[in-house]
Formats: sequence, structure tokens, C-alpha cells
Amino acid sequence: MKKGLLGLFIAFLLVSLIWDVKDYVLGDQLTDDAVASELYAGQYESFEEASSTINDAMGTDFNVIGSITEHIYKLPNNHYYVLEIKKASHKASLYLYTGFIEQKHKDVTELTFPENDFNLISTNGKFKSKSWDIKSKAGVHHIQTGAFSKGTKLENRIIRNVDESEGVTLATELKDGVIQMNEKGIWLDKGNNKIGMNESMKAFDTEEAALSAVTKGSFGKQVGVIKSKNMNFHIYQNKVDAFKEYTVIPVHMKDNQYYAGKYERFTFVEDSEVNTKTEEAVEGVTYKLHFQHDVEKFKQYKKQLKDGNMYIGVEVRGEHYGK
Repeated sequence: MKKGLLGLFIAFLLVSLIWDVKDYVLGDQLTDDAVASELYAGQYESFEEASSTINDAMGTDFNVIGSITEHIYKLPNNHYYVLEIKKASHKASLYLYTGFIEQKHKDVTELTFPENDFNLISTNGKFKSKSWDIKSKAGVHHIQTGAFSKGTKLENRIIRNVDESEGVTLATELKDGVIQMNEKGIWLDKGNNKIGMNESMKAFDTEEAALSAVTKGSFGKQVGVIKSKNMNFHIYQNKVDAFKEYTVIPVHMKDNQYYAGKYERFTFVEDSEVNTKTEEAVEGVTYKLHFQHDVEKFKQYKKQLKDGNMYIGVEVRGEHYGK
């Protein structure tokens, strides 16, 4: 009897030892107790300070690899709201840590963390098959890890393995009135339509009248105009705390009339690296817009203007705009 009990006790110790060694080697045993969300949530003086504080909240158990996404939203109250997800490693495991940064005023930025802010996503290079939802002021964010299906949208893949067969996806259902910026900084509505590009083009006798009808004084200051053969591109900039908004208004010239109505809007975090290219077609004119800031390989365009350290270039199809 005693020998049997001793055998069971030894077996229990061996199993416990095996699991302890496994946890020590793999590092997949951590819970949300490993992060200090409640301690670091609160108000900060700047967006940069709040963003770096997310790293501090992760403590010393992790090697913070960096931000895998900074999804920018604009709430109905005009506050900028950023979903920031950090990727960090602990031994042979990878974790995601999620925080939200709201720019309330010039000197007031609030950092908050959702309930399920800390999640294990992979061990030994193999992604877990799991999913979870995060609710925020912007909407509901659906995160899923594991194998990609044929229906998985490329733009939703925020982490992927070498052969792009598995990883992490993020999809968001926006609340009404919330604006989202895609990976190029372009403003999109709830239906993923470019804000301003569905407006109708109308004819005006003067270019000033055309611009006045489109801007209505809400796009900030005009930083310049890029002129091409049949279309002028008027560029506006508006600084909102840590963010810079740019609006591009194409004005088409035809038969002594000026056609305007459509516009495209962009938001970038101030002083961040920007290398954005987008193509549009308005009134039969196809063009590309280029935004460059602090890029490693800068490209000069013939039709280009500078706003601070931001370079904005235009290429019109059928016209030569190269170096």
C-alpha cells in the first residue's frame, strides 16, 4: 500500500517536473498578471509618451519586438484614437499586448487597456488556433490566430509566417460616425469607402469659387498647388496635436470651366516615417499621389511641393513626371 502511494507520488513529481521544464523552456505559461495595465493606464502629456508607456507596462519578462499595428481612428468628437498592438517574445513564445491611445487635448493623452489585452499567439513558431474580440470607442476589433483560409483578406493580416500560411488577422466593425485610416493614411468610412471621393464634380466659373465650395473652411491652411496640363491639385494641411491631416482637392479645367467636388484626405502621425502612394481617376484624368517623410530612399518628382519635411508629389498618366 505504502509502496503504491510512494509510486504515485513520485509519478506526480515527475509529471510536475516535466511541465515545469516545458514552461521554463517554452515560456507559454504567462497570464495577464505578467503585465501591469492598471498601473500604467491614465493620462499623459503626449501621444509619444503614452505609446512608449505600453512597453513599460510589459515589464522585464519580455523582449518587446515592436508595434505590429497602429490603427488610427477619428471619433465623432474629433478625438484621434489609436489601437496599438505590441508584439513581444518570452523564451520560445510570442505574445500580443493591446492598448488604446486617445488624444483628448493638446497636452492630454489618455492610455487605456481592454479587458483581454494580453494574449499568447504562438509557441515554437507554431501559431495557436484561437480568436478573441476587443471592444473600444471605435468599435469591435476581431483578432484571430492560426492558419489563413483562402477568404482571409490580405489587408487584415497583421502577422504572418515565412510561407504566409498562418499568422494573425485583425478586422474591425466600426461604430457609426467613426473614421478609420488605412495603411496608407487614407480616410475611410464604415463601408471602407474613401471619404470625399464619392462627391459629385460641379462646374464653376472660377477656380476660387470651386475651392470655396469644396473646402468650406474645414481643411486647414493651403500649403500649395501642384499644376498639371488639365488638372490642378490643391493641398491643405491641418495639424491636430500629434497628427497631421492632408487634404488633396483636384480641380479639372475644361472649356473655360473649373470642375471640383471630390477630395481625398490623409492622416499621418507627426514625425513618423511616411512613404505612401495612391492612384485615383477624376474626370478621366488618372494620377498618383506620393507622400514622403523621413524615408530611407527619397524619390524626387518633377511636380512636387514641400510642407515642412513632408514631400508631396503628383504623377499624371500621359504626362512625363519623373526625376
